[in-house]
Amino acid sequence: MAGSVIDHAHVWMGYLARPRELLARSYDGIWELISNGTLVYIPGLSKTIHIGPREVALGLAVGIPALSVTRYLVYFVTGYIKYRMQASKTGLPMVSVPYLETNIFFSNLVRTNTYKRLFGMLPSWSKRWARWVRPEWRWIAKYSIHADMGDIFQVVTPEQINVNIADADVLMDVLNRRTEFTKYQPINGIVAVFGENVLTVEHHDWTRHRKVIGPSFSESTNAIVWNETIRQASAMLRYWRNTPPSDHKLLLHSLKLVGLNVMSYVEFGIPLPFDHEKDVTVIGEMIGALIAPKWLLPLLGNEFGQMLDAKAAIDSYIHAILEREESAPGQNVSESGKETLISALVKANAEAMAEEATGSPRAGLSNSEILGNVYVMILAALDTTSTALQFALINLAIHQDKQAWLHEQLDKDLASAEVPLSADPATWEYDTLFRKLTGPMCVAYETLRTHPSIPATLRWTGSEPRTITWHEDPLKSPRHIVLPAQSVVVLNFVGVQYNPKYWGLDAAEYKPERWAMESYTHEEQKDQGIQPSAKFPGVRRPPRGAFLPWSEGFRACLGRRFAETQMAAVLAVLFSQYRCEIRQQPGETSEGAKRRAQRALDGATMQMSLAARDRIELVWVPRK
Repeated sequence: MAGSVIDHAHVWMGYLARPRELLARSYDGIWELISNGTLVYIPGLSKTIHIGPREVALGLAVGIPALSVTRYLVYFVTGYIKYRMQASKTGLPMVSVPYLETNIFFSNLVRTNTYKRLFGMLPSWSKRWARWVRPEWRWIAKYSIHADMGDIFQVVTPEQINVNIADADVLMDVLNRRTEFTKYQPINGIVAVFGENVLTVEHHDWTRHRKVIGPSFSESTNAIVWNETIRQASAMLRYWRNTPPSDHKLLLHSLKLVGLNVMSYVEFGIPLPFDHEKDVTVIGEMIGALIAPKWLLPLLGNEFGQMLDAKAAIDSYIHAILEREESAPGQNVSESGKETLISALVKANAEAMAEEATGSPRAGLSNSEILGNVYVMILAALDTTSTALQFALINLAIHQDKQAWLHEQLDKDLASAEVPLSADPATWEYDTLFRKLTGPMCVAYETLRTHPSIPATLRWTGSEPRTITWHEDPLKSPRHIVLPAQSVVVLNFVGVQYNPKYWGLDAAEYKPERWAMESYTHEEQKDQGIQPSAKFPGVRRPPRGAFLPWSEGFRACLGRRFAETQMAAVLAVLFSQYRCEIRQQPGETSEGAKRRAQRALDGATMQMSLAARDRIELVWVPRK
């Protein structure tokens, strides 16, 4: 008996020693493992060994997990050594971590309460790397990690090197070299689920997409955005005013509904009421349907089946509009008779296809590519703009002095446009008022600076090393740094937007007035090189490369003016006649409510964009 146990133990050890050279075959119901000398290193076992099915199953149960662990450890160690050696050649500071924050399994694990409890039990030395593996670590750290490590540093893992950048000049250099630093495709693949679009393609394909998509974002489109946003924001305010706060949907939910309704009207010419409960349901269904791959949805139960139905309905509807536009161009218009965004898109595509028919290189988009771009537009309206407005409203409710500044500035803005304070927002004209909304735009920009919807974006060096030039010390010669091939370049937007080199020692403070030209004397404007924005005369131009909510360079966001128009209109409607406060919970003081709201902001998490997930209710009170 003892000998049998020892023999079995030796067999299992053999699985671990040379598993790939073992051959298994069936004979008379008995599994025969033939070693062919592979177990020669184990005394007494250099022969064919006959064991039963139970032993085989047990051997596999032990051997396969052990092999997987061994293989991972080998991969871990060799990968770490390889990338550590590459990173050391750059001369940049580095930190080593076991995995990237983009690892879906581990990034979700670190959010669990179990992990948090275990983390509290770890020795202090191991916690040095733990902060780097949370998906939101850049948002949590702001500029503080760069203050410790430098404006450019590396995070080294067994998988790759991540070069983190919070220097404005280097950021702009990378953004402008779009053929050398391409978008990081593993992340782009998430958005490509909708279909190839202007965010996912590169090189000539990107030029082709941009040529077709660009004309859709015209001033006439922005005027439609302005009018419909005012209508939706006014309806949202009435809902908030006439419904007890405890019965409200989440603040972010309401703002997403505004975004959805505006996009429905601007893109398809279909007006939707704000308070339609079915529309509220569709938001959640559509977002889930957009993000999840088609093949996965049927496997996830009835709720996800509804998402599949929602996506199928959206696909069918958009295809019908495309067919109608192609057969009768210009028929899909809004109630005002103006061309919708999808009409402009189809028109531009038809012109590109006509150019292609003359023998020019491929210029038009396929229907699936048009569909992909339409989805990306919807997602942007639902997510990034809505979360930015959520951050703006909560910040203004916390910082009552900043809200008072907005009220005062907004009154000046309306007066400068000769708009009476008592005028119905529905009468506000885009051409007359939008460019004069200094207060709302200062709030919008400061919110996007301190709470960027996308804290960072990724680029890729590709198959060749890339050289960047860094003026680390203005008193010394610039450094020329060679980044290894196949390295990820992380453009840390939140880092550069909190960098005191560009925003002063108060960079961490929420100060909308820092954007107002009137906040600076003529001497300060001259000494600091502060100039007015080309679009908004009362708003300062940000330091180049230090404010990137819409990115910059060749691949800057095409929908920037769309988002600016929507944010300015919502803020102007809400704060022209009302002020807001954080609704206090039972037994809570006003200051306690503000602290709770601040914790919600600080604890924002990433999904498609950064957003506060905790329930924060606002109370709207008429201005005196």
